[in-house]
Amino acid sequence: MSTTQPTAKPPRSAADRAAERLDAWARQHPQAAALARLASLAVRVDASLLRRLRLQLLPRAEPGIEADLWFAGLHAAQGGGSLVFDAAVLQLLRTQLCQASAAPGQPRPLQAAWDITRGLHAAWPEALRIEEEITFLALQGGAGAPAAIGQALQRVVAPHQVTGPGARGDDQLVVAAAQHGGHVASQAGLASAGAAGHQQRALGDLQRGRAGRGAGR
Repeated sequence: MSTTQPTAKPPRSAADRAAERLDAWARQHPQAAALARLASLAVRVDASLLRRLRLQLLPRAEPGIEADLWFAGLHAAQGGGSLVFDAAVLQLLRTQLCQASAAPGQPRPLQAAWDITRGLHAAWPEALRIEEEITFLALQGGAGAPAAIGQALQRVVAPHQVTGPGARGDDQLVVAAAQHGGHVASQAGLASAGAAGHQQRALGDLQRGRAGRGAGR
């Protein structure tokens, strides 16, 4: 007599685990979840950003939602007064932000969140600011998004095409920002429209600039 072994369930993906964790937390903390969506454009989320987003975009929410988000355990890294969302959680938050912004007859939280994030981070390193700009452009979409993303990538790369000791900035940071542009654009469905091509050209320009500086030393 043969016995049939029960079929093992396939392991859940990181995205599935993140969705389950985020949904469970959001049911308990809906206002903090709304704040997390608004903050998802930032490379690093700091307390001043959470405060400004809450005051301007969630004026009826209690101040305690900032702490609810801070200690929610949704981050991949935390320290120095800022946190970085877990990558799978971040993708979900950005998707939800886009969906909220697409609802007819409703405010556009994506644009409002971007205006606040851009203003507060105006003094940040250029590569990080452009990384956030690329995220916004990719999520906003539209016919002009691929070209705008390409222009933003070129602003990151252009200073690093200068050879010799006058070249500026941190190459690794710039490469990360350029790669991020293509990644977010691909997630937003823009790669086929040309954003991926802009990314590859920008990375090629950057690599050639770095090689030129190395040869000149």
